Amino acid sequence: MSKKGKKGALIAVVLLVALGGGGYAALRWATPHYDELIKRREVVRREWAQIDALLQRRYNLIPNLVATVKGYAEHEASIIKEVADAHTGYIKARSRAGKIDASYRVESRMRVLFARCMNYPNLKADAVFIRLMGSLERAEDAITKQRMAYNSAVAELNTLAQSMIGRLVATVSGIEQAAYYNPPARTATVPKVDFSGKRGGAGSPPAAGSAAPGSAAPAAGSGAAAPPKSSISVKDLAVKGIVRRRGRAAKAIIAFPDGRTETVKPGQQILELRAKVVSVDAHGVNFEERTLDARGKPVTRIVRVAR
Repeated sequence: MSKKGKKGALIAVVLLVALGGGGYAALRWATPHYDELIKRREVVRREWAQIDALLQRRYNLIPNLVATVKGYAEHEASIIKEVADAHTGYIKARSRAGKIDASYRVESRMRVLFARCMNYPNLKADAVFIRLMGSLERAEDAITKQRMAYNSAVAELNTLAQSMIGRLVATVSGIEQAAYYNPPARTATVPKVDFSGKRGGAGSPPAAGSAAPGSAAPAAGSGAAAPPKSSISVKDLAVKGIVRRRGRAAKAIIAFPDGRTETVKPGQQILELRAKVVSVDAHGVNFEERTLDARGKPVTRIVRVAR
């Protein structure tokens, strides 16, 4: 081989070594970022699987809820069907993004249904309905806690995927950012429902003075019954007494506007109010109440009812 040929071969070898060394260095540089992205993606998947299981458990109650409401409010057929259709949409959704969007529709329709249920005293007093509401309330609390864990995992994945190095590695490896699970305000807003201007016929509530489904007709001469309140709040309650145990306030006897009384203790959910008893003392009860602010967004506040 000529001297010139040997020199060319040497240059080729040097270039190959340099390219191999550069590739090896790039691989060592990118591997930790790739491994971290994979790890965070798996955490997101795991946390979402927990939310999906909780949502499935909650939505499995919908058929019983629909059947119960139908027995008292047949004229609410349209919203009952919307809830059932939204539930079917969630079941059929295959991707995580599809399930998230479908869950927003289910929550929105269920909240409208709950708002209308408040117009039926007999339904609110039904034992099956009360148990279903209790199960739904507990499921919702569990979903809220799990949503925080899921969104935290999503934030970690997306932050890494948006960094300069992470973006390059994510693009090459095809690892995508995840969607947050934050129900929009519209799904948490309970619309104001006013049936006072509607009378008779399918699709409308019972006329004033007529019996609600499953209830006795008003006595003759009693006049038209006043339409039931769509909802009550903690401030409408009264504390009638305090039950002591070992010298300390343990429970409270509360009275509702309709004259009913109930003995409650700390940690107990009051389904009709979307409120929870926080504490009981000798002078009153502290409640944690879920309500809506001036913009229609859900807020939680502590309300005290003095004895």
